[in-house]
Amino acid sequence: MTRAVSERMARAFRILCAVDVSDCSRHTLARAAVLRRERGAELTVLHVLPPVLSPIPAPDVNVHPPLVYTDEDVAQVRRALAAFVAEAGVGGIAQRVLRKGTVPCSR
Repeated sequence: MTRAVSERMARAFRILCAVDVSDCSRHTLARAAVLRRERGAELTVLHVLPPVLSPIPAPDVNVHPPLVYTDEDVAQVRRALAAFVAEAGVGGIAQRVLRKGTVPCSR
């Protein structure tokens, strides 16, 4: 790591940690939590819901239209994200769920 990069990281006050609730992202979240403590930074955990296409093509077009996440779908993902963050032992952080192509679903 270069000195310039190290100095910029030392001044970081906000950290955005994108997760997909996998083991790999659990390690990423743990590292972000360490940086948060070391730097006194604000940490936000973000999970982006991928677009989902219908398995059945639209009539006469042969195009698979996108499906829409319901509010209950988003609520279920929020609960899963909260459990993921709690299992990682990271508390007191902002959590956001984003539906691709939309504004953040604030928590």
